[in-house]
Amino acid sequence: MLLGLARYALKGPFHAATIAGVLAILSLFIPLVSVLSGAIVGLIILTQGLFPGTRVIVVSIIGITAVSYLMTNSPMLGITIGLVQWLPIMVLAEILRRTNSLSFTLVSGSVLALVAVIVQYSLWPDSEKIWMEFMLPFFQGMDESQFDMQQLESTLQNMVHWMTLLVVAVMFSTFFATLMAARWFHARLAGSEGYREEFYAIRLGRAMAGISLVMIVAAPLLALN
Repeated sequence: MLLGLARYALKGPFHAATIAGVLAILSLFIPLVSVLSGAIVGLIILTQGLFPGTRVIVVSIIGITAVSYLMTNSPMLGITIGLVQWLPIMVLAEILRRTNSLSFTLVSGSVLALVAVIVQYSLWPDSEKIWMEFMLPFFQGMDESQFDMQQLESTLQNMVHWMTLLVVAVMFSTFFATLMAARWFHARLAGSEGYREEFYAIRLGRAMAGISLVMIVAAPLLALN
């Protein structure tokens, strides 16, 4: 069934845009479907290049925006999906197409995830406050004699700090899964064993290991500040 969707998407830009758009809308209700939607976009870029992939994204965004405007009177849904779901895989698929290196592409994905979080905190510097305002109401109305409210707020504050790292991990995992799905579609439809060979050849190198070690050591210190 999945390969059938991929084959249908390769029939033309409007076929791909339709499949990617419908899956993107479904992902609002079933989040894991976003991986499949992004994989279709990645497949188009891997097989046909950046320009055809961009055309598919633009057509999908226009379609989703039109439907969103008619149903909710808000045109932002298509643009949001394009930025959140498709832009990262668009960048990573093009990197993989040009370098033919899953190792380099995965390192690029980790950097992209970190940049995405930095941009998020630049645009919404009060995101920690927003998270606190979201979480505290769940504890309101409880018997305060059973817990220390000040201690609870302190604990939640620490949790909010750590959620930044969780967001990076989730974003990287999503980018990784989407890219792997796109490359798997690419290899299966071409009847190639290239995906297996590339996957087993993944080597991140000592430099990436050193960077990861520094991040592991620094993360608790940054989270507690």
